[in-house]
Amino acid sequence: MTPAVASRIAGCLAIPLISCLAACGTTGSSASPVPSHAPAATFSPSDTPSPSATSSPSATSSPSATSSLPAGWTSYTSAIQKVTFDLPPSWKVYCDHVSASWLLIESGGLYTSCPLGDGQIGIFVESVAGTAPPAGISLISTNRSLYSNVQMTTVDVNGVGGTRLSGDQTEGMGSGSLQVEYDVAAGGRTYYILAIVGGVAAKTARAAQVDQFVQTFAFDA
Repeated sequence: MTPAVASRIAGCLAIPLISCLAACGTTGSSASPVPSHAPAATFSPSDTPSPSATSSPSATSSPSATSSLPAGWTSYTSAIQKVTFDLPPSWKVYCDHVSASWLLIESGGLYTSCPLGDGQIGIFVESVAGTAPPAGISLISTNRSLYSNVQMTTVDVNGVGGTRLSGDQTEGMGSGSLQVEYDVAAGGRTYYILAIVGGVAAKTARAAQVDQFVQTFAFDA
């Protein structure tokens, strides 16, 4: 075989080999980070995707609602409102006594005792027998004319069906605030949770934090 022929044969063999290596090369995948959305906070007693924990299906049991909570969260039970929930160590509970129709959970260090009068900032919890609206707080669901951009969805709250509303208060006490509301019926009672999550010059919990907090609720405590 002459050198010229050998060279032509080697070139023909190299071409398919290179093509094969190119076709079989590994491809890298890059996942764009999912942006976190924390709605701007607003103010007024009332007011996201409820973060749903995903896990591998279990043949025996599903994970508890509190299994993925950050370290340091503690449990609190209100005998008056008949509910138990977990909350971060920096959050405080006020007004949980018989002279107040609702309890207040405050996340920004605004209060040192139960505040009096209208216009408090925080997360309000009130339960009533039956389905009547709460006596002590004004809700998005019962005062829609005071709100814009109202959104309502059906949600599951720690295994119990309920409704989640959100809206921007444009009139009345708390005007200029963004709020989130949860309404849940369980054990012959209706539980109302109203959170101010933005729009005021004060520290408030974000909507995503409120959604996580609400998922710790155990009703009819």
